[in-house]
Amino acid sequence: MPLLEENLNKLFTYVDQSTLQEMTIEVNPEGVTHEMLKAWKRLGFTRLSVGVQVLDDQVLNNLNRRQTTKDVLMLFDKIFDYGFDVSADLIIGLPGVSSKRWWQTVHTILQWPINHVSVYFLTIHENTPLAHRIDKKELSAASDDEMVDLYQKTILLLERHGLKQYEISNFARTAKESIHNRAYWQRKSYKGFGIGAASFYDGHRFVNQKNLTAYVRQWEEGIVTNTGRSAPFTEELTESQQRLERYMLGLRQTKGISMNDLMYQVDDLNKQKSMQHDLSWLQEEGFLIVDHDMVRLTPRGMVYENEIVTKLY
Repeated sequence: MPLLEENLNKLFTYVDQSTLQEMTIEVNPEGVTHEMLKAWKRLGFTRLSVGVQVLDDQVLNNLNRRQTTKDVLMLFDKIFDYGFDVSADLIIGLPGVSSKRWWQTVHTILQWPINHVSVYFLTIHENTPLAHRIDKKELSAASDDEMVDLYQKTILLLERHGLKQYEISNFARTAKESIHNRAYWQRKSYKGFGIGAASFYDGHRFVNQKNLTAYVRQWEEGIVTNTGRSAPFTEELTESQQRLERYMLGLRQTKGISMNDLMYQVDDLNKQKSMQHDLSWLQEEGFLIVDHDMVRLTPRGMVYENEIVTKLY
């Protein structure tokens, strides 16, 4: 906690804290005390994003998560005493989670006065312990059809409880959408500080040094800056890359993307005809809706957003 306070105090020598609209801290449920909650409030945090994942101890243990269902319930028993906006993060499609257990988890979080829920699809990365266990048939991942069915029904349930979907994975009560995350989806500029942090501004993307020793050495040598000049990874996005980002980020949002943005830089008549054909096919198959000047994905389309973006691009 002293280190967090020290870093924030340093940051606020450059940023006027009174202008901040939102300050979020991501929280793992285990070991959170009243003292920690009080300290976060004192430091100016307005929003807590809690990694619930699923209320099943065996499944969490399989994922090497330290938290238990008891940890989650104990945290949510005290978290609302401090006036935070609270988001609960869930993962859909975890190996070993039955349909019954999933609905028990969702119904439990809906008993709390939360104003935001994130529902992420399980991503299985190669050469990870989870991937190896699935390859060995020790664990079984949910099928695409099972995840699509759970996802669509979860959307309906959350919206019936006042949590309206505004992005593929995010649901919020009125005016409680994440300001921070919306900045990413709207391609606004942002700055990241510290090891491995990413920034985006002036059409450039930067990622800081990820090796701790090298990062500290750069600081000691006085060559680390917040302009990205010393970042090991930098890129200036091409017009083609910017178009792909507009597709990807625009279609993630339930409001969709305008036809003008979709046709951005598509000047060739044959390409325009091809895109119109793809849009018609995707609409007929129930993946998207074309509404006047806006193109929006359906709940079914949201599941296959990456594939749809690739097809249109």
